Amino acid sequence: MNVGTTTLFLFLLTACGPARWVKQGDEHLANNRPDAAASMYQKALDKDPGLSEALRGIAASHIKRQNPVRAIIPAQRATKSGDMAARRYLAQALITTGRPAEAIKTLTAGREAHPKNPAYRRLLVEALAAAGEYEKAADTADELLIDLNIAKARLLHAWVNARANRMDAAVTLATDATTLAPENGELQALCAAIFWKANR
Repeated sequence: MNVGTTTLFLFLLTACGPARWVKQGDEHLANNRPDAAASMYQKALDKDPGLSEALRGIAASHIKRQNPVRAIIPAQRATKSGDMAARRYLAQALITTGRPAEAIKTLTAGREAHPKNPAYRRLLVEALAAAGEYEKAADTADELLIDLNIAKARLLHAWVNARANRMDAAVTLATDATTLAPENGELQALCAAIFWKANR
């Protein structure tokens, strides 16, 4: 088989193989079509059951479909194969299904590998709060989220401080969050709840 024939063979294999379904699944997921995405990822898994990109994608699809229980197994399998992005979906599913202690272990390992990743930092604070460790969550947020100039991170930081009854800090952070996302009605309402709790 010459070089040209080999190249053509590899191109056709990729075009017809699981990578094609993963790519289509990623496009559906990016366009907020998790049902269609899950279908594409499943097609990829039918051809290659251990494909970490498809396992990660189907886990993400289940989370978007509000079905975190179904996300756990594919996210675990992808994580075991070394897919770091899947670890975030696994942690998110564990938090949502009431298993924050397992999520904390997963996120601690993720942060060791990628200490600067903002998703790991934010999810670790969420996991600590879900475990009822509000003081530790607030301390961790003070350490890990203070430099994230993102409205969602600022709101989480404010919320865990409010749960730890650190209301002055919570109000300051909530004020920052409202200025970062003035058009986000849900965020504004959550900040208003913090202001109400602080009698501001």
